[in-house]
Amino acid sequence: MKTVQRYALFFAISICGIIAFGLILLRTKLKVINDGVLTRNILFQNLPESKDNRYKLWKNIWTPVYQPSAYDIGIATQCSINNLFYVADLVASWPGTISVAVFFEGSKLKEFEESLLFLLHCHKDVARRVSFHAVLPLSRPPFNNLLRLTEKKFLKCDKNVLNHGRKLNYDLEMLSYPVNLLRNTAISTLKTSHILLIDIDIIPSSNLYYDVIKWLPQDLEALVIPIFEIKESHNVPLTKSELLSLWQKNQVRPFYIELCKKCQELTDYQQWKRNDAMVSIFSINWSYPWEPFFISQKENFVFDERFEQYGFNRVSQICDFHLRGGRFKIYNNGFLLHKGFKVTSSFYSSKNVDHLRNKILYKKLKLELYSKQNGSRSC
Repeated sequence: MKTVQRYALFFAISICGIIAFGLILLRTKLKVINDGVLTRNILFQNLPESKDNRYKLWKNIWTPVYQPSAYDIGIATQCSINNLFYVADLVASWPGTISVAVFFEGSKLKEFEESLLFLLHCHKDVARRVSFHAVLPLSRPPFNNLLRLTEKKFLKCDKNVLNHGRKLNYDLEMLSYPVNLLRNTAISTLKTSHILLIDIDIIPSSNLYYDVIKWLPQDLEALVIPIFEIKESHNVPLTKSELLSLWQKNQVRPFYIELCKKCQELTDYQQWKRNDAMVSIFSINWSYPWEPFFISQKENFVFDERFEQYGFNRVSQICDFHLRGGRFKIYNNGFLLHKGFKVTSSFYSSKNVDHLRNKILYKKLKLELYSKQNGSRSC
């Protein structure tokens, strides 16, 4: 009898231990998700609409507890569900706050939920420093007009749920990608004084945040961060010296050099390469079609939401900034990096059609901007 009692006691203690371990594990998992506020239920029709009444704006789906200082830099970026996997890499290289605007239709709500919760549960720095927002087409609402997210307690972080058939943002089924509306959405939710606006597949160099915080631009100034491409097979270089070594071996090259060399050449990569000072900034005059990526004050990032899909969507904002007296300086010590070489075959089939449409719109925009300016500058 005593033997049976001992076994029963041992069994009870074991069960209690397993339950206690499970509770500890659960609390550990929940601690990550509790580092912010998740908007779980909202009616689609109650969301505010875009200026053209074609999209619904779902801001602050996830708001992290972390709050940056007012005089700080935040990254604003955007993507479709297919490219949310880039967020984890971006957070690993940027210790500041990040705002991500995601585009998807109502029927993709479950896919978005799975991706969002995976990122929040399995990447603690995403939960702590990244805010998520969404732009949804009014023509494709969710089932029952309800946007409902549920907190799943036990996610298997060793099983990546972020692979949704990694398509280009612009290559969605019968939908135009509202890239500038997404940018404005991400920007509007940031509370930092300065912004670095980049695409979701671009990674800042190591320590860029800590270095440039000492060089934050003033009114109508832009601090340009040179951008490069690296072959998919290579690890991301952490420092300028590492990047220069890979550049010499043709494993790294200036961004867009094959597709549109003149779109980036004013960055003056050769001078950037020669200057080995730890911190050195040199100024440069802007002219079309230069499309630099830069840090500037938040109010300088206002995008024309008529631009969708590919082409002229960023240069339209840069033109406006230039006409208002914007000044550009090149940052010498850090860089941005796009994983993979940009080649013609990487584009989607209707790219040329979209590019032509936006080119016509850009010409119209310039006339609108000229009518508001009295200066001698042009785009």
